[in-house]
Amino acid sequence: MESLGTPSFIEWRNIQLNKCLRGGIYIKKGDKIIIAIVLILGLSMGGYFLYGLPPMEDGYVIINVDGTIIDKIPVFSDVEETVYHDFIFGEHEHVGTLEIIGNRVRMLPMPTDICPEGICSDTGFISGMFQNIVCMPNKIHVYLDIDGI
Repeated sequence: MESLGTPSFIEWRNIQLNKCLRGGIYIKKGDKIIIAIVLILGLSMGGYFLYGLPPMEDGYVIINVDGTIIDKIPVFSDVEETVYHDFIFGEHEHVGTLEIIGNRVRMLPMPTDICPEGICSDTGFISGMFQNIVCMPNKIHVYLDIDGI
């Protein structure tokens, strides 16, 4: 049957189905606007948390092992000497070391039998709120806080 003019619903559906099966994805103008708004908001919020927050002036390094705070170390932004702080974890069997320079903190590498992937030491220095050093195999969480809580 030859179709003149507007296709019927079934013909239109078959045309659209064939286009989709060939790999065509059709995005309308409204969809593009919504996607653009979500991307802009997401990137701006991520950029704010990564680069917009100023480094913390003075505060504490909090060492949390298995949900328990085991140490609070005061840090000061005007002190530029390097301090190494050892802490014990894992039923008093292992020692971890933090390097503190002013208000910047990092975890030094541990042996691979204790921390197999070394992600905690690969994190590098943290210097502001909302930045963390986490070692999942040993349940260690190191972060900076203003009031030491």
